[in-house]
Amino acid sequence: MLVAVAVGMLAASPPAWAKEEIPWPQTLERLRNGHYPLPLFIDDAETAIRLQEGRASITFSDTHAEWTETVTLGDVAAFGDLYGDRDAEAVVTVRHDSGGTGAFVYLLAMRYRNGAPVQAGRVLLGDRVQVERLAILFGHVFVEMITHDPSDPMCCPTARKLGAFEMRREKGELVLAGL
Repeated sequence: MLVAVAVGMLAASPPAWAKEEIPWPQTLERLRNGHYPLPLFIDDAETAIRLQEGRASITFSDTHAEWTETVTLGDVAAFGDLYGDRDAEAVVTVRHDSGGTGAFVYLLAMRYRNGAPVQAGRVLLGDRVQVERLAILFGHVFVEMITHDPSDPMCCPTARKLGAFEMRREKGELVLAGL
C-alpha cells in the first residue's frame, strides 16, 4: 500500500513534507569521483571502476582486437533513508557503454562509510533506459524512466514507466518492489 501511495506522490511531484530530511554527508562531487564495482563482462564478474569527474574509460584487448568501454554517472541523484536506520543513503545511475550497440543503465544505492561513498546495491534498469527522476520515500527508491515498449526499436525507447525498488538487507542488493 505504501508503495502505491509513494508512486502516486512521485508522479505528482512529492510535496515538501514527503521529502526525507536526512542529510547526505558527502557531496555530489564525491559521487562523481567514487569507486563503482560493475559487471563489465558477459560473465558478470565485477570490475572496480574509479570515476573521475563522473566518467571512466577502460581499454581492453585480446588477441583479435582492442576496444574502449566507458562508464558515466547519470545526471540525477536522490538522498534519503533506505534502511530505516536514520542514516542517509544516495541513489545514482551509471551508464555502461560497452563499445558496441548496448548502453546499459544501472541503479546504484550508495552508503556513507568511513568518510567515503560505498556501493551498497545495484540493479540493471535496462539497455538505453533514460532515467528522468529518482526519489527515496518510505525506504523505497522510485525511478521515473523511459524504457522500451515491445514495439520500440532498440535505438529509441518511448515507454514512460515508474519503477519501485527496495534494499534486500540480507544480500545488500536492490530488488523490484512492484508497482
